Amino acid sequence: MEMDLNYILAKLRSDGYDYDATLGSIKSEKQAAQDAGDELYANQLWAAETIIKIHQQFVKTFELLKAGRYYEAWCEAEQVEINIQFLASNSQEGWGNVKDIYSRVRQLQSLYPYKFFASYVMHVKKEKCSICGKERSIHNFCGHRIGKVYNGELCCNIVTDAELKGIDIVENPVHKYSVLFPSDAEGRHDYYDYTLVEGLMKYWSKPFQFWKYVVRKVFKQKAEFPGLTNESYCPCGSGKSYSECCALNAEGIKHWIYTFMVEPID
Repeated sequence: MEMDLNYILAKLRSDGYDYDATLGSIKSEKQAAQDAGDELYANQLWAAETIIKIHQQFVKTFELLKAGRYYEAWCEAEQVEINIQFLASNSQEGWGNVKDIYSRVRQLQSLYPYKFFASYVMHVKKEKCSICGKERSIHNFCGHRIGKVYNGELCCNIVTDAELKGIDIVENPVHKYSVLFPSDAEGRHDYYDYTLVEGLMKYWSKPFQFWKYVVRKVFKQKAEFPGLTNESYCPCGSGKSYSECCALNAEGIKHWIYTFMVEPID
């Protein structure tokens, strides 16, 4: 008798849900389906397993944010995003279970101050398919496509030999975890301004609580910034000097007001 996956998925947002126990049951069921050669059911179980992992990772992201561990939360949110992308490409029905989480993650990422990332330039010499184990290259296609699920397992490349060629600094990275943390004059490692994330966490009290934000642009006058000179960094945050930026704007200094709208909790 097959598991009632719809019943399981309907309970995922309950307080105190035991994700590990459910994942253990799903894993055992999937192994049985694989052993029986029931690929359709194994793929359905992979989708359910991925949905559960996404919920679990999203809860962990929330908990890390509450603890003020912002970079760790950023990395966990990236894993949520990656798993949702794989799920969406293999199960449209599964995508429907997590598309609101995807929206929250993307909004959360937009509140972070990270601007520059390391991009690793690699020369991959050898890699093999995770499904069949065969060596794969541009001239040697094993028949399995990266990112597609086969008999309950996601196909990916396993790199067995590679050489690091260099590191570039980019603004739109392939891997979002590769944030650059340059030290300041006092030797501090992480001195990013997390004001917007902190502002959200004043109101976001439960993981699956709905929230969004809107941004309004206003203009302030120089008198509102004591000590501001032409050589100072512009208060608008552009990174340019004041004389090269908002000093040239007749309306004043650009300023953005973020308003958070959070679903009330009984």
